[in-house]
Amino acid sequence: MEILFIIPTNGGGAEKVSITYANILYEYNVDINILFISDKESTVCGFLNPHISTSYINDSNKIRRYIKIWKFLKLHNPKVVFSSIHALTSLAILYKFFCKDVKVVTRQCFMPGRFGGLMEGSIKLLYPFANKNIAQTNEMRDAMIRCYNLNPQRVVVINNPVDETDIEKKISGIKRPSCNQWRFIAVGRIAPVKDYVTLIRAFYNVWLKYKCATLTIVGQSYDVPYRELLDKLIDELGIGDNIQFIPYTSNPYIYLIESNCFVLTSLTEGLPNSLVEALYLNLPCVATECIPFIKYNIINKVNGYTAPIGDVEKIAEAMINASSLYGKISNSNRNSDIKKLIINTFKQSS
Repeated sequence: MEILFIIPTNGGGAEKVSITYANILYEYNVDINILFISDKESTVCGFLNPHISTSYINDSNKIRRYIKIWKFLKLHNPKVVFSSIHALTSLAILYKFFCKDVKVVTRQCFMPGRFGGLMEGSIKLLYPFANKNIAQTNEMRDAMIRCYNLNPQRVVVINNPVDETDIEKKISGIKRPSCNQWRFIAVGRIAPVKDYVTLIRAFYNVWLKYKCATLTIVGQSYDVPYRELLDKLIDELGIGDNIQFIPYTSNPYIYLIESNCFVLTSLTEGLPNSLVEALYLNLPCVATECIPFIKYNIINKVNGYTAPIGDVEKIAEAMINASSLYGKISNSNRNSDIKKLIINTFKQSS
């Protein structure tokens, strides 16, 4: 076994990026195996190339689960182990102490210091022993080196890749709207950090001007009280007929391709996959200025508009202005460079 990816199936963006990494490496004839933790029927598995070998560990008891992962590592003896999830990466690094030949590649999903406590402490203790640490942005790399005392030579910046093969297959035959029809879309789990309250209030302001406007929100409702709060707000504003929620799906692209404008109202992000994919699909984008990556990739009046976090009026204005760009933009595609970075990073680690 060349490279083992350990991926939980009950997640979202981090797990999806891990699967995209695996698909890209497989395209370059690298021996890839996936160890899925938990449910083999999870939607996230639908992003994986079906030809990649998979195994599953499904145990509700954390201790037993970690023991089974450890036994799996001993049995299959991979050359490289990769994970985006800190508990699983930490386990792989601990295994590295007992098996000197194995290499470990980590990927940071959020800015250091976001959670604190035991998690940050374990990262600071163990991650210096990883062979490569992947950061999503330059700012994240600098923070990782500073907070975790990492060797700068072992920290590489790789922006989230797009799985072009998967996307193009899943949008085949789907027609884009011929003109701007005020169709807005947001993609991401239903959680307070995504600030859908602000999105819905901003959409309401757009709807007051354009009664044909619609908003589609694609994402899993893990936080039931927050979803109920959103439903109550929608009822109070009287726009229930104009907003639809779509559960988490392995093909959000059919909804993106049928929209006129992508909107992200997050309070914070690591690096939003949905935005990267919307840009790839040449959708005009609106995003809050929650991380520097946003301003580097969304240029006002060119491919979308940025807005301050939580500013309903500015976000609504940005949504209207960005929609007017529909059909007029062609975003640059750096995906080939990102793929090369991924290949080189794993080659250097093996």
